[in-house]
Amino acid sequence: MAWQWTGPWIGQNLFWCNKIADTIEVSRLDGSYRKILIEDGLQEPRGLEVHPLRGYLFYTDWGDQPHISRAHMDGTHIERIITQNLAWPNGLTIDYVTEKIFWSDASLDYISMADLDGSNQFVVINKNLPHTFALTTFMDYIFWTDWESKSINRAHKFSGENRTTIVKTSHRPMDIQVYHKMRQTKEAKQFTGQISPVKTAGYDDWTLISSDDNEIETLHDARHVKNPDGLAAH
Repeated sequence: MAWQWTGPWIGQNLFWCNKIADTIEVSRLDGSYRKILIEDGLQEPRGLEVHPLRGYLFYTDWGDQPHISRAHMDGTHIERIITQNLAWPNGLTIDYVTEKIFWSDASLDYISMADLDGSNQFVVINKNLPHTFALTTFMDYIFWTDWESKSINRAHKFSGENRTTIVKTSHRPMDIQVYHKMRQTKEAKQFTGQISPVKTAGYDDWTLISSDDNEIETLHDARHVKNPDGLAAH
């Protein structure tokens, strides 16, 4: 069971949290080249978001020691950037224009923001949030789903003002995403066409972005070595 998934508009890769195995995994959009990126130190991984322009992957975990962590998109350089005032960090998103992360806590009932390294934390909303589940940003607003009120809501992303319930549903709304050229920004085009599988030394290789100087790393795994029939051996 996948709690949450995300697919950056660069690289055509799919990232997700595996609730059963307590891992963070990645594959191509067709499910091929599946690989575990992170498994150590995870108890209850929940929220997941990537910043392909920076080469970062962010995730939340509400295990015994709740935290929000950051890693490179290839699963290396893991660091816990937020460890205080957390219980059930559910929703997680990135505002790519302002370079801020936003998250919600379904137990402590707040929505907060911080810089990409976890510094300069600021509480945006801390009232009337029964059970936030997922959130995203677009333009001047933050949008979130709520399981208890079964609704999708909106407020100003920095002040928390002008709150509006957009939709009331008959079920618990799960994820929420915004697809727009002003969210998946044009700057991403500098990488377009460079992130794709390549063939090297008998391997099926594929690529993941690392945050080291915005380099694009080509990775290969022995589990994908070609057999004599030309089929991938796993």
